Amino acid sequence: MDGNDVEMTFCNFFITALAVLALASPVQAAQYKEWPLPNTCIFGMPVSGHAVMKGNTGLITEILKAVFLPEGYELVHADLPYRRVLSELAAGNIHCTLDLKEHPREAVAAKTVIAICELSVAYVRTQSFEDMDDLTGQKVACLHGYDIQRLLPVEIKPQTVYDLTSAILMLDRGHAKFVIDDATLLKEAIQETKIPSNAFGIAPLMSLDIVPVFSPDEKGRRLRDIYDRRMQKMIASGELQRIMSENGLSKVGIQNVLKANGH
Repeated sequence: MDGNDVEMTFCNFFITALAVLALASPVQAAQYKEWPLPNTCIFGMPVSGHAVMKGNTGLITEILKAVFLPEGYELVHADLPYRRVLSELAAGNIHCTLDLKEHPREAVAAKTVIAICELSVAYVRTQSFEDMDDLTGQKVACLHGYDIQRLLPVEIKPQTVYDLTSAILMLDRGHAKFVIDDATLLKEAIQETKIPSNAFGIAPLMSLDIVPVFSPDEKGRRLRDIYDRRMQKMIASGELQRIMSENGLSKVGIQNVLKANGH
């Protein structure tokens, strides 16, 4: 896997708030309270490209597994829409998710950045995009439930879709003027449509630091402290860099994460 294809494929996580769906694992949401919680860290996050994948895999999941396993906690990924994740996190039924370091919600936020999101805008090349002001009052496609407006200084008309491929098709057909998401995810969606990639342009909007946030209870605070301590240790030993490299993150991407953490 080319490192540039992975950077970063999980902007979906932090733009915030998906609608409710069931877990994508055999365990149903109603059974959360029956899980062996004392020795489990449940990581709630919708599947997002190569960062958070099914089968308890993906870049972010592998990092969190390396963080918590030596401390005696099994990491279990719950594939839930983000809005459901937030409610379950607040109730303490799951223990960890991802959010913006710049705009954290009411949760126990970690200090150590786990990823960088390159939020970008896709547009048809026959139309121009100069800067953020071009989004004002325009139909902007984004994934269902993600509160894009929360991040933007201008008012838009959100057009929600359930996958980015549909968003690119809307863009191509003129049903949306722009599409906003992570740069790599936008490129992957364009490839999936089979429309020539040179028909579209992708421009950067902003770079966002991503951190884990934990349940607002004793266990969440304990897990947060473990995360920050273990991440610093993994950076110092090179273990974090190795995990990121093995999961397809480029040298530039790795350096950006280290820089965000003061290294």
